[in-house]
Amino acid sequence: MFRTEDLKCLDSKYFSIISVDDYDLEEGGLTVLFPGGITVGTKEADVLAAYGEPTDSYKDEEYGNTYYWYDKESYDNSCTVETDAETGLVENITLQCYE
Repeated sequence: MFRTEDLKCLDSKYFSIISVDDYDLEEGGLTVLFPGGITVGTKEADVLAAYGEPTDSYKDEEYGNTYYWYDKESYDNSCTVETDAETGLVENITLQCYE
């Protein structure tokens, strides 16, 4: 299960933001795995099973759902997952760590 405290163990000397979407992977040849084995194309239900209850969410039948997991001490450290409205599959994942 994804835990917001896991964001603290990621050393910000190496990155600020890692983000990948379905457009980035269109050509193939690249796979980006986030904690819990989550990647673009993962089922929404599998993300929620792996990461648990999000800190916040925005649900939209037309544009898809967005889920947010925030570090308890800083909104600068977070994970955001966006899903496609038609397929229910992950289309964008962003992991940011500024501290």
